[in-house]
Amino acid sequence: MSLQVHAIANIFPPMSEAEFQALKADIDQYGQREPVWLYEGKVIDGRHRVRACDELGRQPRTEVYDGFDAVAFVVSLNLHRRHLSESQRGIAFAKAAQLYEKGGDRRSENFKASNEALKTTQAEMKVSDSTADRSRKVVGAGADELISAVESGKVSVSAAATIAQAPKEQQREIVAKGEREILQAAKEIRA
Repeated sequence: MSLQVHAIANIFPPMSEAEFQALKADIDQYGQREPVWLYEGKVIDGRHRVRACDELGRQPRTEVYDGFDAVAFVVSLNLHRRHLSESQRGIAFAKAAQLYEKGGDRRSENFKASNEALKTTQAEMKVSDSTADRSRKVVGAGADELISAVESGKVSVSAAATIAQAPKEQQREIVAKGEREILQAAKEIRA
C-alpha cells in the first residue's frame, strides 16, 4: 500500500475479496468517488480505496481529518454504510474501546472525555452491555482467527467469548475446524 493504515481503520472488519473486486471495478470505471481520510499521516478511512487505486496505478485522493475525535469520525462514516450484525458491531466497538482507553491518567479530563465518547459510541453502534462485555473479552483474549470468525459473521460473539477462555493455540484449533465445531466447543466449555 502506498499509504500506511492507522489502527483506527481496523475498527471495522475488512471487505471480502468479492466486495473489494467490486469496489476496484467501480473505481476503475467511475473514478474514486469518496476521499481517503488521513489522520496523523495514516489512513483512518479508505484502506480499500487505497489498495484499489494502488492496483489500478492511480494516486488516491485524500483529505486530512483534523477534528477532536478520529474514532467517532470513523465510526460515523462506516456504521451506516456497513451491514453488520450485533456481534460484528460488538467487535468493532471493542476495538474502538481499546483505542479510547489506551494509556492516560484515569483522573484526567482526557480520560473522562474518552469515557463519555465510549458510552456515546456504544449507543450509536447499538451494542448492548452484554454484547459489549463479550466483545471486549474476545478482542482482549481471543486469537486473531477467533476475532476474524466473528467479524466475518461465521460465529456469534457469545460463542466466541466462551472460546476466548481457552488458550490461544486451542482457540486456533477450534476455529480451524469450522462453525459447527466452534458452537460445539463453546457448549462444552460452558458445561
